[in-house]
Amino acid sequence: MKSKIIGTILLILALTAVFALFKVKKEVLVFYPNSLLDPQYIDCSNVFPIKKEIYVWKNSEKESIEILLGGLSVPEKEAGYFTSINGEVTLNSLIVKDGTMMAGFSDGLNENVAGSCRVIGIRSQIEKTLKQFPYVRDVVILVEGERLEEILQP
Repeated sequence: MKSKIIGTILLILALTAVFALFKVKKEVLVFYPNSLLDPQYIDCSNVFPIKKEIYVWKNSEKESIEILLGGLSVPEKEAGYFTSINGEVTLNSLIVKDGTMMAGFSDGLNENVAGSCRVIGIRSQIEKTLKQFPYVRDVVILVEGERLEEILQP
């Protein structure tokens, strides 16, 4: 009987620890241009971090990109942040191999994108958001699963 009680107590403690882990958060960064921090916007690759919290059990890279694609809050917009990425873009895949992150997006990433400054801004937002992770040295952007050498080239 005593061993059953001890076993039950240990199970309760283990479950409590697991459920507590689901509430623990960590910080990630997402990068956006900012018209107040860079009013002349001469360097289109100039993007600034916004700290976001995610749950520790979530995939940090995927969650960071999904936050980036999700847009900005009203206070963030009022603080001068904006995005160069189209609103209807979705993340299709993220695969890291030998320090290179292959980031696959929906066709919306490439739709109606004109002008070298915007192209540089999009690439910079995605690359800097992913390169915050120490094991990501390079980023390759894909659209609809195909590696396109000319995608988002100014």
